Amino acid sequence: MSGESKETQTDLQEEVAQVRAHFRGKGFRWTRQRQTIVETAFETHRHFSAEELLRMVEKKIGPGVAHLATIYRTLQALEEGGFIEGLELGKGGRLFEHVLGHSHHDHIICLDCGALVEFHDEALEEKKAEVAQVNGFEMESHSLRIFGRCKAFKQGTCEKAFKQGTCEKAFKRGTCEEALQRGTSEGSSKQGKCERKKKEGRTGQPDH
Repeated sequence: MSGESKETQTDLQEEVAQVRAHFRGKGFRWTRQRQTIVETAFETHRHFSAEELLRMVEKKIGPGVAHLATIYRTLQALEEGGFIEGLELGKGGRLFEHVLGHSHHDHIICLDCGALVEFHDEALEEKKAEVAQVNGFEMESHSLRIFGRCKAFKQGTCEKAFKQGTCEKAFKRGTCEEALQRGTSEGSSKQGKCERKKKEGRTGQPDH
């Protein structure tokens, strides 16, 4: 991967070798297609879905060579081996990220638009270990996911809110797509900017 150090490339090669041994131990065939899937997942330094991974793989080896079912089986095997982590987004959504070269972090997820924020809080980490110890456990690993609703969606400023056209404030302002199409948003109607008002000729002027 361009921009990576020689050490990082070496780590990547070693990780792929470990995955190959893991797959063969599970009785899976190690094909060039599967190697490309694994390498692409490890080269992607962000969260990705199975569908996104398939598109990235197709850019390398061409369309129709890899299949989504193979992507899912490979991701499942990688997750079982501890090479990647799956992240449940709610509403059936799921993302993945590889562990190689990534320090531990937790996540905040928007239930409306799916916005994802990574964070690390050392005081919180210590508290988790303390809670485990109080309850007679020695913490080895954990996964914390905070679900909420981001301000950007409520304000109608995030991309998904605009695409959906259902953000309350954007609709009332007449700036969302649905409001503009229907011409019924409160803000547009009062300002005489909505399509229906223009057609009716009622833009604040008295009828003649």
